[in-house]
Amino acid sequence: PTSFTDISTAPATVTLVNTVWNFGDGSPVENHVPGSTFTHLFPAPGTFTVTMHNVSAAGCLSTDTSALVTVDANHTISLNSGNDIQTVCINRPITDILYTLGGGATNATVTGLPTGVTAVVTGTTLRIFGSPTSTLLSPYTYSIVTTGNTCSFADTTGIITVQPDHTIAFSSGDTMQSVCVNTPIDDIVYTLGGGATDVTIANLPPGIVYTVTGNTLTIRGTPTTTFGGPIFTYAIQTTGNTCVKANAGGEIIVNPYPVPNFAVDKPSYCIPNAIVKFTNSSAMPDASGMTYVWDFGDGPPTSTAQNPTHWYASEGPFNVNLTVRSLALLNNNVTGCVHDTTIVLNTIHPQPKAAFSFSKPSICKDQDVVLTDNSDGKDGTINQWFWDLGNNTTDNRRTFTYRYTDTTTYNVVLYTVNSFGCNSDTLTKPFTVYPFPHVNAGPDRFILEGGSIVLAPVVYGNDMQFLWTPNQYLIDNRIEKVRVDKPLTDMIYTLSVTARGGCTLSDAVFIKLLKFPAIPNTFTPNNDGIHDKWDIQYLNTYPDNRVQVFTRTGQLVFESRGYNTPWDGTIKGKPLPIDTYYYIIEPGSGRDAITGYVTILK
Repeated sequence: PTSFTDISTAPATVTLVNTVWNFGDGSPVENHVPGSTFTHLFPAPGTFTVTMHNVSAAGCLSTDTSALVTVDANHTISLNSGNDIQTVCINRPITDILYTLGGGATNATVTGLPTGVTAVVTGTTLRIFGSPTSTLLSPYTYSIVTTGNTCSFADTTGIITVQPDHTIAFSSGDTMQSVCVNTPIDDIVYTLGGGATDVTIANLPPGIVYTVTGNTLTIRGTPTTTFGGPIFTYAIQTTGNTCVKANAGGEIIVNPYPVPNFAVDKPSYCIPNAIVKFTNSSAMPDASGMTYVWDFGDGPPTSTAQNPTHWYASEGPFNVNLTVRSLALLNNNVTGCVHDTTIVLNTIHPQPKAAFSFSKPSICKDQDVVLTDNSDGKDGTINQWFWDLGNNTTDNRRTFTYRYTDTTTYNVVLYTVNSFGCNSDTLTKPFTVYPFPHVNAGPDRFILEGGSIVLAPVVYGNDMQFLWTPNQYLIDNRIEKVRVDKPLTDMIYTLSVTARGGCTLSDAVFIKLLKFPAIPNTFTPNNDGIHDKWDIQYLNTYPDNRVQVFTRTGQLVFESRGYNTPWDGTIKGKPLPIDTYYYIIEPGSGRDAITGYVTILK
């Protein structure tokens, strides 16, 4: 609006009642009170000749007064091309924004543009262009204010949203991991930035998952297979705005477990030689190397051999454990995936216990002894016997009779084998074969009636004991040289000598009792069959007896030695007359000579 003030004057006698205004812009004439101030809005810019005249109360008109009024145009600005609301990625050029300046606008001031974006006015065209280099204040609301004349400025605004490129930064964990299958990895954490709001990840092992919470990407889980691996090189690509995506990656090695397995070399073993050889058939699915630790189930020590041999001192059972470790280097510098297996070893059998007995504690030469096995087969049955009889003789029977032919102490040895093939211990027992003593009871002896003699046998041996039987007329029948005292009859005495080992041998001696001769003092050699001979009773028991018969005059009429044939009262076959004859009888055998007389009767 343009302000006008009527400053017209008139003589004092003239009263102004109206002022007529013509603004020269085609608008109707306006009437205003003289001396007033008012405004007029010209319809368009331009130079206008404004005229006015006064009208008095008498109807008189003043002369026209005119003046030029120049109306400058207000500023204008209008979007010509491009888009005043744009979203671009950092360091990517915006679509040029073109404005057309008009009216009194000859230039413009542009504020709030992103760094890297410039505004240039060429003629009536304002061009905004460039590549934003920062997202710090995005979105950027820029303002345009025209410059030029002093009329109303034109202004406008726009929005340039600068989106950042994606970023992804490793935060924690380890991007190079090595774990055993079915073992959790250490969480891998990334921080997303810029325009990244999510990710896609390729080639994670099965069982490994990822989550995005806020700007935190976490990879975690437990790999369930080595299939497709064992090296899984995963690749991360960010998602979000359309700006440059960020990438990251790492490696997860999923190592297989070893497959432990082993066997023993025999179906059964025996104490005390229970030496078990273990055959290791463990395998690694990836054909890599392994280490081994054996726990044999009977306490330390363990073994790290591939195929160890172990001696067991008892029959168990034993839980034999094989722990197999791979050579893979795992997280935290741990070596190897570990798997184990246990086999119960219950085929170790106790050692049979050898035992045997003799039917006699000892024997004498050329006697028989029965040897009987009494071994304890423990959990098996004894079915083999190995005897060494101590004289280079062996036998394989359970029970048998044997005769030793020499006297000494033999070391009899036995070991047995049971139905599990287990050898017993070796048992040695001494067995003595004793010699018989030498026994000779001595020659037959004579003893005078009422007398005594000492028997003198010939014996020798070890630790001899003596026994004379029967125990009649003997003084202490348990001594070697026994005394026979006043026997009443002939006796046969047996001497039994028991030497060391109970070996007994016997011999007998005959003791002839020499009774006092019963000498008749008469006999009747008349051939009547009664007392026809001079029969001296008991004299014939004296082997060295001598009988002489003399007449009264000393003539020898009969003589005999041994007195096997009694005197019949003759001399040289001729009968002797009735008479008294005198005799001298020498019995011998220690008995004194006997003298007396005998009468022949008819």
